[in-house]
Amino acid sequence: MSNETVITGYTISDNLKYKGIDIAAFTNVAVYRESENGEADNGGYLFHAVAPNLLAPSIVETSCVIPELGVRVEADLQLNTFATPKYDVWKYAFSSYFAEPVSMATINKVPLDVVAHANLPLLHGYSGEEVSALLNWGRVLESVPFGELREKVGFDEVLKWALRIYAVASVSGDPPTKTVSETFGVPLRTASYWVKKAKAKFEHELRHDARVLYPNSTDANYFDVDNADTRAATDWFIDIAYKQPMKGGE
Repeated sequence: MSNETVITGYTISDNLKYKGIDIAAFTNVAVYRESENGEADNGGYLFHAVAPNLLAPSIVETSCVIPELGVRVEADLQLNTFATPKYDVWKYAFSSYFAEPVSMATINKVPLDVVAHANLPLLHGYSGEEVSALLNWGRVLESVPFGELREKVGFDEVLKWALRIYAVASVSGDPPTKTVSETFGVPLRTASYWVKKAKAKFEHELRHDARVLYPNSTDANYFDVDNADTRAATDWFIDIAYKQPMKGGE
């Protein structure tokens, strides 16, 4: 995947409703390739491994338009990888459809946590030095038979998937252990044990796995997350993360 030509400068959109409030959300993200020289210059973007074979961008810019309130909210998020990976809000900025400033009464009505996590995660897959384009995580979850995973690929691979699901839920603002439990159909206690064991096994090497990726172009494009590029990237990720591992492990 790293040698293929892909378009960058995508804007991902979604329409949400939160407690009766309509929200139109937009997240700016580029699709990157692996740098030819590995140098952290010329506008490179830092990505971190948040789970085996999964990269998340260090910085994300997301915005929401809330018509009922007449405001646009912009949020700058920074990835925190010191413990469970999650995005911390670096800055909020509010602007009004109207000439007057946004009032505190209006700001207090904005569901800021929903704004911050409106379009996460923005994930790339990697295997060795190869890096994919943007992944459609929903399609990944639909393609892996989690109930049969242990028998098909072994317990080590179950732990990798548990850590992937845990990390993605965390950066998305969802309850991570509960998400693992529901995805695999196991009790919370089992999910918690799997995650603890997975962290002990894989987290040290992940903590030091960061890389600088460069955009192939600066063309701005609008697209839906489910398109030909993301499908190709997602199929590649499923192949290297699920289909290729051989049965084994504990």
